[in-house]
Amino acid sequence: MENITKIYYKSWINCLQMLKDRKYSANYNKYSINYDEFKLLYDKDIMFFEAMNNHEQVYIKFSQSSKSFSSAHQKIEILNSILKQSSKSKLGDLIKFMNGEKLRIIIIYNSYNVKNDKFDNKFEKFSVDLEYLEVFQVHKMSINIINYIYQPKYILLNNEQIKLLYKTYDTSYILIGSICINDPINRYYNGRKGNVYKIIRPEGNIYFRKVILKKMNMKK
Repeated sequence: MENITKIYYKSWINCLQMLKDRKYSANYNKYSINYDEFKLLYDKDIMFFEAMNNHEQVYIKFSQSSKSFSSAHQKIEILNSILKQSSKSKLGDLIKFMNGEKLRIIIIYNSYNVKNDKFDNKFEKFSVDLEYLEVFQVHKMSINIINYIYQPKYILLNNEQIKLLYKTYDTSYILIGSICINDPINRYYNGRKGNVYKIIRPEGNIYFRKVILKKMNMKK
């Protein structure tokens, strides 16, 4: 199996690309580090990524254990790690964290269970419904799912574009096809309920899909 640190490095590169595709404004050159530089930061367990999208600050945490991140203990542990590295007010960060606003935590963890010789995605599942916390398996994040020649192009429409869509095609939200909220593509772009994607397939055909709360059946 490939060196796990190298897999985490690939996941770091793809995570930055994911944030870029989500339209986060940042000095991406600053975070384009080589593998040796990454290893030094990776050992610190959590990496602060200064980006701007709806005034959010982003923290990327690498975890080598498959613990449940839904417990209060884990949240407090993560918050404490952030506060140690943040130059901002502790009280301000605490308020942001508890309100789930303007602070985004992306956890990338190793889901491989050596004993059972399989990957486990149960820790990804619970985070789908949360606004402030996202959890990805490192082996999935190490592969950029949108960089395939036959992968359609997904564009999240803004409210004005959605209104124009309804008017142009004389349709309504209820008549548009759907995409599950935990669909890997939707998780990549962090689409929320009510969002609409414009999908351009390689042959040029255009489709639209609305994000619904229904979840795909995923293997445990």
